[in-house]
Amino acid sequence: MLRQLAEAAIARGGVPVALAVAGARSLPPEVQIAFYRIAQEALNNVVRHAHASHVELSLRSEAHRVELRIADNGRGFNLSTVQPAHLGLGIMRERAEAIAARLSIVSSPGRGSRVAVEWEET
Repeated sequence: MLRQLAEAAIARGGVPVALAVAGARSLPPEVQIAFYRIAQEALNNVVRHAHASHVELSLRSEAHRVELRIADNGRGFNLSTVQPAHLGLGIMRERAEAIAARLSIVSSPGRGSRVAVEWEET
């Protein structure tokens, strides 16, 4: 699933996407869908807004925890000046909340952006 997103981002934006997957486990369907949609939105943002030359997409699975990360070296943005719904940030937050995952977005002008989603099985 993530490989298809990476290939689509490369085809649409010409931005190289390095994909890394560590660990393997079965996830509930709602978690799979949320991770997929968050990665899709983050990659769309990179293609549309970041002007990045490189993106890293990673998924790491452990016994009771899964983490998705999307990081780019693009132009970044100031989180404090972006409206909550702008850049799909609100949608990503809603999707993370729906599966009780933690979403972290770190960005600053000239330093790229990082989106991380961490879900723990309860």
